[in-house]
Amino acid sequence: IAQGTDPHGIELIQFAVMLHDGLLRDQSGEATVYFQCLDNRSDLDQLAQALSAVFRHSQFFLDPCINSFYFFIICIRDIYDLTAISLQQSFHIIADSLQGAFLPVISMDHIVGAQFFDDLIIHYIILHDHKAIRKFQDNDLVIPIAVIEELDKFKKGNDNLAFNARGFMRDIDRITDGKSFGKYGVPIGRGLGNIRIDPGHPFPESMKGMFYDDIPDHRILATAIWTRDNNPDRFVALVTKDINLRMKAKAAGMEVQDYLTDRIEEDKIENSNREVQYLDGITPEAIQSLAYSPDTSVDWKAVCKVKPKANQLYKFRNGDTTLCARFDENRERVVLVKNKVAYGIRPRNDEQKFALDACLNPAIQLVSMTGGAGTGKTLLALAAAIEQAKDFDQIILTRPTIVLGNQDIGFIPGDQKAKMSPFVQPLMDNLNVIKAQFRPSSKEALRIEAMLKEEKLMISPLAYIRGRSLGRVFLICDEAQNLTPNEVKTIITRAGEGTKMVFTGDIFQIDQPYLDQWSNGLSHLNEKMDGQKLFEHIFLKIGERSELSDIASRLL
Repeated sequence: IAQGTDPHGIELIQFAVMLHDGLLRDQSGEATVYFQCLDNRSDLDQLAQALSAVFRHSQFFLDPCINSFYFFIICIRDIYDLTAISLQQSFHIIADSLQGAFLPVISMDHIVGAQFFDDLIIHYIILHDHKAIRKFQDNDLVIPIAVIEELDKFKKGNDNLAFNARGFMRDIDRITDGKSFGKYGVPIGRGLGNIRIDPGHPFPESMKGMFYDDIPDHRILATAIWTRDNNPDRFVALVTKDINLRMKAKAAGMEVQDYLTDRIEEDKIENSNREVQYLDGITPEAIQSLAYSPDTSVDWKAVCKVKPKANQLYKFRNGDTTLCARFDENRERVVLVKNKVAYGIRPRNDEQKFALDACLNPAIQLVSMTGGAGTGKTLLALAAAIEQAKDFDQIILTRPTIVLGNQDIGFIPGDQKAKMSPFVQPLMDNLNVIKAQFRPSSKEALRIEAMLKEEKLMISPLAYIRGRSLGRVFLICDEAQNLTPNEVKTIITRAGEGTKMVFTGDIFQIDQPYLDQWSNGLSHLNEKMDGQKLFEHIFLKIGERSELSDIASRLL
């Protein structure tokens, strides 16, 4: 490389070799004085070539060098006042050369990319999602020591908060295995930024009168402000799900953001409420085929221009009547949704007709029903389950053990069934509605009693579902809006061959304090599974419990 270049060429190669040795010994700080010898941009380009040659032929460029190499790149940036784009241009040779040796650790594009310009202080989102540190792309993360102290309070127990606290600490321990955080932290993984634990800092003099109490929230905010003030060339933001802390940060002039990675977009929530498409102007031939042909279906091209997603729901107006239909992806046809009866329960509106059809369809193994109180979600699911009891070995009814607001009555004595009894009483109320369709001495009513006695129809707590394998089971999970996305995933992954699962809930009535209509497990289920041929979601609009219930649901 030195041949044919200016007199500095030999010196640059010597410097590259020395820098390489310094990196291996984690002594790059001693070599920083040599950066002052680089007089112009051409020197920097030559240095890039020299480093490329040295690192390319090195057999020792291993994980311990990463922090030192970060330090080297940052020094280059600071001295030459370079942006991430110009760094990318200057070091493209290194990026190309190091793919073989360096890629297993982290990509070169990440090292010279935009990660230098974002510093995020994260708080409380760890208790919500212990994998959150891997969802900030190439941004650097700062964890205030106060957050670690808070996690220590939550790590004991079997609830979701304890699970996330322990999961995060184990993940951090793996990332930092054999390494210290240092000034710039340690790499989280390929394509991701650095993470470090900050020991904490006081508020600046101008803000010491604003926050008197020495509490974790104030220490976290002070750390965020100190990080921002000491990194004026970088964008620094505090990320937290604590609304109170967000308000304090805004009052102090600190950039603050909510954790939005697991948050379903508002328009997707609204789209799920308007998922039935109303179509006019369909040709009489298509309507005739849908309503009266032997297979009561029509080719989708006769209905719409673009192929619909799996299990797309339709309403076709045919004069004074309305036809309900669903796109069957296996047949690639729009099929008529007929009125069906399940163990004496008949649908009272079109949405209930869609819901009962999905629950009775063996090809649809996962059903989600959302809607307000009294719309018939649980009743339809339970009726469909009993109607198909011969196709399943067991019907399991379950729901989260979340009480309404602060109305916890305390410890409930007894065995598992006794402890679960108050939580599943709404399911039993629906079972009584089904039994009321028949005489007490009828075979249908006696069959339900026999199923309860033989535990073919049973109540099971969600607490013990992890590790189970549910084969040929019809599972109804009521009030699923109080589950986290991870809990919903845990339940669904228990499904074995021949199992059908129905999740019901109202995403606007959430009693879990750490969830809302955008971050709960039921909303995530509807968004992630949308378009899968094994899944169908129905939003029930009309309350059928009573006129009083319907008015209260809409107005209160």
